[in-house]
Amino acid sequence: MFKRNDEHLQRDMFDPSMELSPQMQKRLDESWAGTFYREFFCRLDETIFEVLYSDAPSRPNVPVNQLVAFEVLKAGQGLTDEQAYDEVNFNLQVRRAMGLRTWGETPFTLRTVYNFRKAVSDYAEREKVDLFVKAFEQVTGEQQAAFEIGSRKVRMDSTQVASNMSKLSRVRLLSSVLERMHRELDEADRKRLAERFGPYGGDAKKFAYQVRTDEPHGHVIAIGELMAWLLEDLEETYGQSPAYAMMNRVFGEHFIGFSDGVMHRLDREIDAQSLQSPDDPDATYRRKGAKAYQGYVANVAETCDQENEQQLIVDVQVEPNSADDAQMLVEGAEALVERTQMETLYTDGGYNSAAADEKLAELGVEQVQTGIRGSRPRQLGRDAFEWELDDQQRPLAVTCPEHQRVDVEQGRKSHTFLARFDGEVCAGCPLEKYCPAKKVGRKRQHVLRFTHRQVQSALRQQRSRAQQRTGSNPRAAVEATMWSLKSTMRRQRAPYRGRERVAMFMVSSAAMINIRRLTKLERQRNDGGTLPADRFGLYRPLRRLLTDAATQAARRIIRLLSRNAHHWTPADRRPANMAAA
Repeated sequence: MFKRNDEHLQRDMFDPSMELSPQMQKRLDESWAGTFYREFFCRLDETIFEVLYSDAPSRPNVPVNQLVAFEVLKAGQGLTDEQAYDEVNFNLQVRRAMGLRTWGETPFTLRTVYNFRKAVSDYAEREKVDLFVKAFEQVTGEQQAAFEIGSRKVRMDSTQVASNMSKLSRVRLLSSVLERMHRELDEADRKRLAERFGPYGGDAKKFAYQVRTDEPHGHVIAIGELMAWLLEDLEETYGQSPAYAMMNRVFGEHFIGFSDGVMHRLDREIDAQSLQSPDDPDATYRRKGAKAYQGYVANVAETCDQENEQQLIVDVQVEPNSADDAQMLVEGAEALVERTQMETLYTDGGYNSAAADEKLAELGVEQVQTGIRGSRPRQLGRDAFEWELDDQQRPLAVTCPEHQRVDVEQGRKSHTFLARFDGEVCAGCPLEKYCPAKKVGRKRQHVLRFTHRQVQSALRQQRSRAQQRTGSNPRAAVEATMWSLKSTMRRQRAPYRGRERVAMFMVSSAAMINIRRLTKLERQRNDGGTLPADRFGLYRPLRRLLTDAATQAARRIIRLLSRNAHHWTPADRRPANMAAA
């Protein structure tokens, strides 16, 4: 039975913080723990997680806000479950952050935490609704309103997140799938198929280590033939089991079956979405540059209004790393606009596609990219023209670089257009041989043909160049945010496997980053705030000048000491009594 936790609102007479001096109580309240309690713990709407509990009269649930806070603190500080549980039990700041008023017994155990994680993951997999994401969005929305964090400008970036799984060779992957199928069999089938399984029915890890470097090809073929036979023999009895489904998936990804045998696929023929490990069926493969990744990709959006004293992360998406950046933008843009006032989106070159242009135009969001994918064209590009659009972002008129303006006509297809320029004017143009508008027929007209996507691409390139001319790059700071998200990971790996668990970790880490920023913001306001000029970035040049001046002074001191170095020895620096001795 679900029950909200309101007990923390009533202060206990045995609260250990009451024994602290007034100065220490104030310090505790102004630390991250006080901010976490006020801005996350108290704001969290526990009813979001009510769907996990039964409606029947029964024992009340463990406080949900404490279980969620445990996950956020664990992810934000890079702790193991045991370390985080010790912090909850023995650390006054952590207990303050989680609304625990006394040193009595902690109301939950680690087993309760494990069950809660499983319930959240199972619900997300079954209903396609991530409750941690909903809670993050609800809390962040209230934080934005309370601290007046503007969200008209948003920046976005993605980062690779490795799953907590081993990188398996092809032989070990295939033998591990067979090992799981072997464990699924009952005793009678194990005895019946013992000769068929042979060496592949035991410890897959031990078997893979014993395979010589010149033997993998033979084992791959043998495993493929065995899988093909087992899929037919075990379908009636084990066709609905997870192990059988995994074996069927892997066989289709690695082999091609024929009536008289099987043929294995070449490495380059295996899809990036193929199974990477039996322990994490959702993880995918991706090569970015010269480095290969197995796991997931996290797409993060944060505010970047210059008027904000601090920026907040407002959205976190986690998908298999085969997902394209532009695809994630299309999937999350509408929900992001509903929760923020986003008008301008700053991204890198990976977020451009026809679908992204269409979605952002539909939502009225202007995208500014710091880089554009693809090589620069040798001739004059369409981004050199000035475009006039209607409310539906369809072209009405176009002006060439030499200021000849003409109306746009509809092409034969709905997404194609053309513009007819005066041939007599174009004949004397110095850019004629570079211009994409070409002479057509006897009418001495130069016709520019283009599609709706080419217009959107040209506008993106114009916005990118205009932003570069300002000398500032609002998107650049998001790189530090991505580093902060992964800074608590060991070996750059999330401590979990499975998309739902990895998403829970990344969202929790983002929530803790926001708490640290709000803590800093509260301290700035309590100390009287920053200089008004610093709010608009004008204080930075002054700070740079002061730093340069201090550096020059330090260099002068070092030069002065260097000139007089021969006048003193280490013995001169000893106390007088030691020198006399």
